[in-house]
This record gives sequence, C-alpha cells and structure tokens, in this order.
Amino acid sequence: MARTGTPAFTGLALHRDRKWRFSFWYPHEWHRYDWTDGREGVLYAPHPTDYSSSFSVEVKDLGTEITAADKEDLHIGFLEGLSSLPECEIETEESWAAGNLIGCEAKYTFRESGRLRKRWSRLLFEGSRQFHFVAQGASPDEYEYWEPMLFEAMETVHID
Repeated sequence: MARTGTPAFTGLALHRDRKWRFSFWYPHEWHRYDWTDGREGVLYAPHPTDYSSSFSVEVKDLGTEITAADKEDLHIGFLEGLSSLPECEIETEESWAAGNLIGCEAKYTFRESGRLRKRWSRLLFEGSRQFHFVAQGASPDEYEYWEPMLFEAMETVHID
C-alpha cells in the first residue's frame, strides 16, 4: 500500500564530520548507523531497525589528486557502475566541474534482494577525497514519500 502525503518535519540536526570536513542537515528524529565494515561515513534512516530508506555518505581518500581534466572519465566510470546494477533504469544523470569540485549524479531505479529500489546518488571529488552521497527509498513509492527529507539532506551537503 502506497503512503499518501509527505512526512512532517519536526526539526533538523546538523551532521558534521571534522575528519573528512563535510556536513549536511538531516531530520533530527532519524536514526544514525555507522558503517561496520571499515568504510568511513555515516547513514541516517527514519526507521530504527531498517535502513533501506536512508541518506548515507561514504568517504575515502583516493591517494591521488582529481582535477577537472578527469571529469569525463569519472562520468563514464560512474555510468558503467550504475549499469552493473540489476535492472537499472536511469531517470536523470549529469556531471559537472566547478573549480576544484567535480561531480556526477543520477536518479535511478534498480533491483536489490528482489525489491525494486529508487536512489539518488551524488559522487563528489575534491582534491584526493571522494564523497558518495546516497538518498534511497526502499521502493519507488517510499522514495517519493521521503523525498522532501532526502532532498533536504542532499541539497545541504557542504564540503570544506
């Protein structure tokens, strides 16, 4: 059964990562998960026991400086990665360079564990740092329901 309406904002909290120097705002009642497999970053989800609808970031140091000259190769690699997802259908995609910040992003659906998911991925490169921000709905309907909050988190990302 699809939900109607949109979730109510009751407040926002700031997530600030001093090590990797990034921040974003998220709904304050969402639950925080840390990666348990050694990845750097964080995930916030509206449900305490299910993170299939969530906003997450994974960060890594690539060990080499990324420049605007790399933008086309990064874009091609990003799209190749998406195409490897089962039943991936890309709705929108783009790439850009603004000063020393290079970005690729897409909105798409794909199948995971037998379920159709909807995701908005943004891959940002600054210097040697790679940031992967993901706004995901457990299903396309769940994505649409949580979209105002996912949008808030994605659009308030700040990288120092």
